[in-house]
Amino acid sequence: MTARRKIVATWIMAFLLGLHLVRADSPAAAPLSYASEKVVLHGYLRVRTFPGRPNFESIKEGDEPERQWVLELHHPVSVRPRPDDEYNYAVKNARLVTLAPLQAKLWPVLKQLENKSIVVSGKLECASSPHHHTDLVLTVAEVIRE
Repeated sequence: MTARRKIVATWIMAFLLGLHLVRADSPAAAPLSYASEKVVLHGYLRVRTFPGRPNFESIKEGDEPERQWVLELHHPVSVRPRPDDEYNYAVKNARLVTLAPLQAKLWPVLKQLENKSIVVSGKLECASSPHHHTDLVLTVAEVIRE
């Protein structure tokens, strides 16, 4: 892809993401929904290190370090599950979201955007594993620099 095409693609994505009248993470936004809806979040991309196996409690006491992409939101978000959803739980005023970029092409993009303000879209789920160190996990579909 040429540099010009990359610029045009970035502008198109920014425009499409900007069509949201109320950003998902704006103070006035209604609670978000889990996996059935695509959400757009704004924040700073950070790499954080958390305690991993075997106890997920303390790196100093021997747990393996786990490095993860985390979005520090510009504004807190709340998420409400559907009444029939037995898997996900309600989250209020979350400020951190673990990013799960499942597409290999997103890894170099995230690496370039570390410590920058970004716009990211994808589907939310609640933490469901000891490897999830925030209440919310976003399966990343798209990411751009804000």
